[in-house]
Amino acid sequence: MVVPDCKYGENGTFIFADSGLNENPDAESLAEIAISSSKSFWQLVEKDPKVAMLSYSTYGSAKSPLTEKVIEATKLVKQKDSTLLVDGELQLDSAIVPEVAAFKAPDSPLKGEANVLVFPNLDTRKYWL
Repeated sequence: MVVPDCKYGENGTFIFADSGLNENPDAESLAEIAISSSKSFWQLVEKDPKVAMLSYSTYGSAKSPLTEKVIEATKLVKQKDSTLLVDGELQLDSAIVPEVAAFKAPDSPLKGEANVLVFPNLDTRKYWL
C-alpha cells in the first residue's frame, strides 16, 4: 500500500501481510508469511524491511492464545533470519508511530518505523487502534 504524503512506513509505503490463503495461520506459517513479505518489500521498494508482528497487545499488555501465537511467530522469524529487523507482539500504533513506540515499546528495535505489517489472521478490524 502506498499512502501519499504520509510520514509513516517507508515514506508512506507499506506491505500489509495477511494470510490470504490461510484464514488463521499457526505460528510457523505466520513466521513464513513475515519472511516472505520482507523479501517482497525489498524487491518492490529496494529499502530495508522493518517487520512488525501485529497484535491487539504490545509486549504482554494482554494475554491470549492469539498473542502467544504472535510472540512465538516472532521468535521463529528471528531464528530463521537473524538479519531481519522484526519485532512483536505490537499494536499498530506502537509499530508505526515513533512517539507511541517510545511510550509503549521503548525497547523495540523498530522504534515505531515499521514498513511491513504482519497481521495474525484475516480478522484485522481490531488491530487498527
